[in-house]
Amino acid sequence: MSLSENANLSPDAIEKRKNEILWDALERALDDVLQDREHKANAILVFKHVQAAFTKRMGRIDPWSTEHKTLEGYVNALDVMILTMEDSDDHSAVNIVISNTGAQP
Repeated sequence: MSLSENANLSPDAIEKRKNEILWDALERALDDVLQDREHKANAILVFKHVQAAFTKRMGRIDPWSTEHKTLEGYVNALDVMILTMEDSDDHSAVNIVISNTGAQP
């Protein structure tokens, strides 16, 4: 039975369930990639892929929207973090960007 066929769920509950499924799928995919010991874990590459996905989403939404401005902030913060990590070969950039943006680690 699909989510939309379940008469006991409100449209909001169905949407929330769909979002949970997407986030669970992302978590599993990241886990699969990062737990594969045949390949070196590469945080920079993960951040670059997240940045690319945010950039694609920005291209499909109103450039004046709050969401676009939020995503633009994420893209810029990721850019600083990626460049700093590439230059320094350590992970201190993650803590610096997180503290500067007010995001939670």
